[in-house]
Amino acid sequence: MYDIIVNFLRCKKRQQMGTSGTFLVPVWGQDRGRAPDPTWALILSMPEVFKVVREWRKGTHLFTAPALKGGGRSEWGPTRWNVLVVRVGPEPVTLPAWV
Repeated sequence: MYDIIVNFLRCKKRQQMGTSGTFLVPVWGQDRGRAPDPTWALILSMPEVFKVVREWRKGTHLFTAPALKGGGRSEWGPTRWNVLVVRVGPEPVTLPAWV
């Protein structure tokens, strides 16, 4: 996930106007007293770039997958961590020099 976000930021830097992205991000590590996951730490470090659109709390039934038999969907149970949707809009933003 980290590599995907970094690649997106590089694309955004090359073409500021019109490049946008929306990402579903698991918030790993914070509920265990550890340092945040590198992807989450990167997003947290740029609040002027990544805007939180939606948040689901740990324990939410959020994910499904195609059922193995009979069509339809099967639930994967509750999430074990918070999950956020973050968005970068199509307008120009200030990005760090390392991008």
